[in-house]
Amino acid sequence: RDCPRSSLCRGFLTQSSPCFMGAGSAESVDAAVSTVLSTDKRQRCGDDVAEAGADEGAEGCLVPSQRQRLFSHGWVELEQGLPASWRHWPLFGFNEELHRSLGDVVVRELESLRSIWEPLPGSGHRHGAFAAVKVSARLRPYGVAVYCPQSSQRSDPPFAYTGPRWYVSITRAALRAFGRAPAPPPELHRLLFDNPGEEIGAHGFRGLGWTLAPPGSDPQALHADIWGGRGHPRPSWVRFPHIMWKADPSQRCTTQIVPGAFTDGEDEEHHYSQLRQVSAPAIVVDSEVLHRGAATAEATAAAATRGEALGAAACAAAGEAVGRGWVSSLSLELCTAAGRLAWYEALKDDPEFDSEAEDWRMLEIEPPGLAADPPGAARPPAARPGAAAE
Repeated sequence: RDCPRSSLCRGFLTQSSPCFMGAGSAESVDAAVSTVLSTDKRQRCGDDVAEAGADEGAEGCLVPSQRQRLFSHGWVELEQGLPASWRHWPLFGFNEELHRSLGDVVVRELESLRSIWEPLPGSGHRHGAFAAVKVSARLRPYGVAVYCPQSSQRSDPPFAYTGPRWYVSITRAALRAFGRAPAPPPELHRLLFDNPGEEIGAHGFRGLGWTLAPPGSDPQALHADIWGGRGHPRPSWVRFPHIMWKADPSQRCTTQIVPGAFTDGEDEEHHYSQLRQVSAPAIVVDSEVLHRGAATAEATAAAATRGEALGAAACAAAGEAVGRGWVSSLSLELCTAAGRLAWYEALKDDPEFDSEAEDWRMLEIEPPGLAADPPGAARPPAARPGAAAE
């Protein structure tokens, strides 16, 4: 993700450009976000699931063979979407509500800045980086930031980068709302965090939010999100699990993955012939495996008409921002205690890194059996990086 602190970005932030949020728009965003954050989400979202009368037993949880597949192949598809038992974890509902409230606002802001999606010559930045910085500055009061992961890329020589991809982060909003996240449901804990041999430590979120790609995008550049690096080889469990799902269960994730390609982010020509495309309403991915976002369809007149008929809110809930073909998947990026240690070790030499600053801080997850702190509650300091062995 491009760093918003670079001198080029800081200078560009002072320039003027048109944007969608005109007079009165900020107030409507204030109201939308206040509604989401004013309710105790740790209680509210669990109640919503219970009231729906979901049959947890019918959906079940991932069996040990699927856990092994996640480790060996790099992903598991959830054909029925998120299991009902998982939805007792309020982080899912919190993410979905902010997506409903702000998803369309972010798209309109980025659309208004389309003229600056191309990076400045010689800047070294990815497509969409300057637009991300400007939108992040406007939405920072709401705990929202926009980052640029790997760009879209042509599949034929010279394999030029052709357009932006974005990640809309609501991690700051979650930190303010939760303080520390409650423990996940037992089934989800067993899948992600019950790792024999892993030292006891705080698990956490690397990020919460949603991915975003404009219509007509080429496939994303092949990449891994994160890996351990020297001194932190991949252990016998998944230390950077990533849950992705569609707000509308009738839609499907289309991430493309190279099975078993745990290469510290290095791709080779043969990897492209091995790509497999997932097709499920929800998936769990090991962030260390090579993967990419699939190409997106061109916007159509029919989609635009449908957007006008349904209205912006309905289209955002259906994953079609204003009906213009923007593609979005909701996302929870997690890390185990070992993953957190590796992540801190990789960042410790960055002069701007401060694990307690809001821009860098992880949302910690309580272990099973402990209640989460209310927002703003005093808490003992977290164990410093290096306190536990991987």
